[in-house]
Amino acid sequence: FRSINLQVVNLNEDHPANIALDSSYFVEIMYGFIVPFILLLPFFLASNIVTDSIVGERERKTFEVLLMTPISSSEVMLGKTLPILFFSLIQSVAWIILLDLLRVPIYNPLLLFTLLFFIGLGFIGIGILLSMFVDSTKEANSAITIILVFATFVLFMPLFIKSSYFTLILNYIPTVIMVKMASTPNINPDIIISALPTILISIMIFGFTVRYFRRERAIRL
Repeated sequence: FRSINLQVVNLNEDHPANIALDSSYFVEIMYGFIVPFILLLPFFLASNIVTDSIVGERERKTFEVLLMTPISSSEVMLGKTLPILFFSLIQSVAWIILLDLLRVPIYNPLLLFTLLFFIGLGFIGIGILLSMFVDSTKEANSAITIILVFATFVLFMPLFIKSSYFTLILNYIPTVIMVKMASTPNINPDIIISALPTILISIMIFGFTVRYFRRERAIRL
């Protein structure tokens, strides 16, 4: 965890917060791995759920019926995306509340929720896009598992990289940004700027998914 430098900031020393952070090793484990893992886990599951949902409807031949309704492609996408996305956000909120009860403070929750919203949008977009290419839930489960394993490697491996040669790249990894947001009371504007590529990539993924969905719908109809 040495690639992320966590600093102790002495604030309000007359009334110190009751937190369970007596050990520096505990701090590194908690903020450097556990916090981003449990906050991202609901969105990993969301991509799996949305893929199973669409592929299952295609297998039951109900998806074609949905496409023939006078509902725009954007409305169909929002109907598939928003309920799962908001449910995942609620799970992340529950985890943050639980951590607070365990005396592990999570700083900058609004910034974290904003970042998680767009990360979740990207994951769900990938799940929907994947469902357009597979023909069965078995194929969908295999494909989404491979994608999530790769995403786990890309998102969490940087948390363990020690070399300073990759510092510039690591600063733009979503999990590294989450660690900085969650563990720093005073947010640095550079952290917010470093989150912009993640937001833009997620929007691009979801936009491409909507566009491909419209094309798929036109072909099927």
